Amino acid sequence: MVDVSKGLVKIRNRHAVKSLGDYTAMFFIREDGNIIINIDLPDFYLAAGKDTVISIKSYLPEMKADYEYLADIRFSLNVAKPWAEKGHEIAAAQFALTDIPNIKNPHVKYPLLSMEEDDANYILSGNDFRLTINKSHGI
Repeated sequence: MVDVSKGLVKIRNRHAVKSLGDYTAMFFIREDGNIIINIDLPDFYLAAGKDTVISIKSYLPEMKADYEYLADIRFSLNVAKPWAEKGHEIAAAQFALTDIPNIKNPHVKYPLLSMEEDDANYILSGNDFRLTINKSHGI
């Protein structure tokens, strides 16, 4: 991120010889972890080893107080390759659009969990679940 207040993001192509033209760029905004914006960005034909600054300001929502907003930019293959299908994610970055918000309800009481252990397993249980993890093989 170059400047959050202006909505400017720096994109750097770290390839040695390849343009970003082979990728689809996607942009997401999360509000308290939930995706509220999901768009495909215009095609990038950024040469290998170069960088540019783009504006995301037009995509930014009205941000509410006491909410956390994060942005993700992801690049995925726009055609299938012998080693991966179309849509395979190649690169991703996430950055904060806001500071960490105040905790909305710090006094929430969560149900108690219990953990047991025997020779072969760890057993975690709560009100309506029981999870057994085998010490040798996992779940």
